Formats: sequence, structure tokens, C-alpha cells
Amino acid sequence: MIHTIIQGGVTALQQNKMGLAENLANQALSIDPKNAYANYILGAVLINKNHLKEAIRTLKKGLKSEPKNIGIHNLLGAAYQKNGDNREAILSFRACIKYEPNFYSAYNNLGVIYKSQGQYKDAILAYKQAVKINPDFGDALNNLAIMQKDLGYLDEAKDYFHQAIASGNCTSNAGSNYLLCLNYFKDLTAEDIFFAHRDWGSRISPQSTCKSNFKAGSKVRNIGYVSADFRAHSVSFFLLPLFKNHNIGEYSIYCYSTSKIEDHVTSQLRSFVTHWRDVASLQIDDFYDIVQKDEIDVLIDLSGHTGGNKLSLFAKKPAPMQITWLGYPNTTGLTQIDYRITDEVADPPSDARIHTEKLLFLQDGFLCFEGDKTIVASEVPPVVSNDYITFGSFNNLTKIT
Repeated sequence: MIHTIIQGGVTALQQNKMGLAENLANQALSIDPKNAYANYILGAVLINKNHLKEAIRTLKKGLKSEPKNIGIHNLLGAAYQKNGDNREAILSFRACIKYEPNFYSAYNNLGVIYKSQGQYKDAILAYKQAVKINPDFGDALNNLAIMQKDLGYLDEAKDYFHQAIASGNCTSNAGSNYLLCLNYFKDLTAEDIFFAHRDWGSRISPQSTCKSNFKAGSKVRNIGYVSADFRAHSVSFFLLPLFKNHNIGEYSIYCYSTSKIEDHVTSQLRSFVTHWRDVASLQIDDFYDIVQKDEIDVLIDLSGHTGGNKLSLFAKKPAPMQITWLGYPNTTGLTQIDYRITDEVADPPSDARIHTEKLLFLQDGFLCFEGDKTIVASEVPPVVSNDYITFGSFNNLTKIT
């Protein structure tokens, strides 16, 4: 009986039915509290719910029954990593490799931690070992590509992205990552980059072309924003002034957060909107249903092809009018997005030909930064003593050639 319950729990996990998986895991644990597989299922559910300390305790219970269970060690490593304990996470992933030297996922997970710690050489070696064991491991190929992009090796990055996409089993958003990478190439024309975006859009889009059914003059009531960056991030620094000045009396503002990372900026943003939706764990079809139920009139993408984007949602056209703005300096490639908000300096009117969206030009700049009053500038600039001007940049180093 317990075997059947556990099989059902594993299937529920695979289908992202977390409530069902939790119920089945608890049923199994009521029969056998030490069962390794039941603790594994419950641990996975708790990680998904961000109950990390409880997840760690649960997974450790499972290891007491099966100390060499690499699935539990791997999941425990993920829980430690998400909880900010990289040291314990590394130990867990190394335990996986100890008990199963060809466990390629553990090498990939180690690479992710090494990269987060700035140990780029170790990260590359770990990713390459994962790919050596499994040449079609799409996630490791994607991570290798991102690593090479960040180090400025764009041709190598491009090759790895192509391999990740061709593998057909990459759970990461390799297609969008590849398009983002193209923006860094100095030898590609704007037309080359546009064609790549347009081709990507045609591949993920429904067969029929979706047009906006939003009628001119219609009353806008509900405005939705979709982003993974509702936190201390450059997107939010430019978003805050807008949210502070939204006319809440006239519009209902919905935020759909596609990330589980929250901080003090998240709290600020929440205070200015009508409704907040945490959708990071949802499948696209479920996300689509929520937007439809919220009766969103205008849905705004703030990510483009940057991390955590949900352009696959916009391809399904859940709102009658769809707009992209702020987070990405190029077209999305989707004909289902009606407008891209920009200005005539960032995108001259002649650039309309290299966008699948219609360009909507704002006067005097397409974004606004209100500044940070907590930062105090030096009263005497360095040029006075140096006799030359010093320039500083906080940009991504990949942008500097």
C-alpha cells in the first residue's frame, strides 16, 4: 500500500501538484515515519513552499534510513543552497558524487554555487564534467554558455547556447538567454539580432496570429505588471517612481511576481499596488488562468529576454493589450505584444522595422530614476586633486569591449 502512495506522490511532484504530493507524503509517513522516499517527497514540497529549515530537517530524516540515497543528498543540497548555506550545500552535492561518480546533476549544482561565489574556474570545470558525463545535459550546457558570456567569450557562449537548445531537454530558458547574449556582439547587425528574435517568437507562438482586441476608447480598469525583479534591482529602481504616481483611484494595479526573492524594495512596491500575485511556482497555463480571472486590460512585461521572464505567457495572449517596457533593450520577437515603450533616443523611429511590436515613444525619456537620498556625494570631486576626470561604471562587465 505504501508503495502505491509513494508512486502517486512522485507523479504529483512531476506534475507540479504540490498539494496532492504533500498529502500523499504525509499519508506514507503516517504508515512509516522513517521512509526515505516519503521524506524526499515532503522535502521537495517544503522547498517549493520556501519552508527551507523544515525541508532540511525532513530530508535528514530520510537520510537516516538511507544514508547513500543520492536523490535525497541532491535535494538537501538544493535546500541548503536556497537557504544561503553554500558550505553545507557543497558537502551534500559532493556526497552525491561520492556515492555515484557519474551523477551529472550534482556537478551542475556545484557549478552554480561556485559561480555565485566568484569561483569561475571551478564553476566551468564542474559544468564541463557534467557535460562530459552527459553530452546532452541542456541545463549544464546553458550554464556553461552563461559563464562564457559573463567572461566575454561570446563565440564560445553562442556555441554552447546552440547545443543547449538542440539538446531538447533544457529546463532553463536557453532560447531567451541566447537572444540576450546576441545584444553583446559588436559584429552583429541590428537586423541579424532582430531576425533571431523574430524566429524565436514564431517558434513559440500559436499557429494563428493574435491581434489585439482592445478597442480604442475602451475604459482601462486593470493594469498588470509581470516581472522577476520586484526587489533591489535596476528595474525596480526605475519602477518605483511610476508606482508612486499611479492613479489607484482610477485603476487597479496588479503585480505578478515570477521570483521568490523578496526584500525591502519588494515591500515598497507592494505598498503602492492594489493586488500582488506570487506566481513563481505556477505553470504557464495556471498563470494564464489567473490573468484571465483578474480581467487584466493591459498586461506589461518588464523583463524581455532577461532572467525569470514569462514571455511564453504573453505568447498565449492572456490580456487584450500587451506591452513590453523597461527591462530589455530590444524587441521580444512576439507579435502578440502590441507595443514597446521607448523614446526616440533609445530607439529612433527608423528602428520600427526591427521590432515585432509597435514602438510607443515617450517624450523626454522612457524611464525615470528618482535618485537615492541615502547616497552622499563627495563635496570635492577627485578631478581637483588628480587633474584628470575619472569615469566609473556599475555595468555588467560583458558590456565593456
